[in-house]
Amino acid sequence: ADDQWYEETMLRGLVSAYTKMECKERLTYVAKFVPDINNWAVCDSCVTSYKFMQKESDFWFDYVKKYAESKNEFELRFMIVSLMSHFLDKEHIDEILTICGKIDHDGYYVKMGNAWALSVCYVKFPEKTRAFLEKDTLDDFTHNKAIQKIRESYRVSKEEKEQLTCLKR
Repeated sequence: ADDQWYEETMLRGLVSAYTKMECKERLTYVAKFVPDINNWAVCDSCVTSYKFMQKESDFWFDYVKKYAESKNEFELRFMIVSLMSHFLDKEHIDEILTICGKIDHDGYYVKMGNAWALSVCYVKFPEKTRAFLEKDTLDDFTHNKAIQKIRESYRVSKEEKEQLTCLKR
């Protein structure tokens, strides 16, 4: 595909998700796909479909983390949404919070993805995420948006939502 059209890019990402293939072959397709992501819908739709990442967790976790140094807005979002969607467990939460805390990019979709990921971290690991939010060095927009997203969640108690208000900047 020449990826001239949104649908072609989306299809290429989804084919990478659902076609049966060995890890090495899949890596080739994913590595070619990620630099072509140019909007949040393609990123989020495809990445949340990448269930294969959970089957070979160690390999894909290491692969996804390499995008932490990227300056490309959607490569960073790819990493953030991948971490949130496939690796948010006891084994990875501390490293995910560390990675989220180090992201320094002015792209709107990076900031929103990071806030979204932090809100999901809070739902699954409230104590760790609250401790993170109490001392993070995130920009104000991302920090406050994460708190807003947590407060909008139906999976967070009213009391917790009220307590989180005091953390807004």
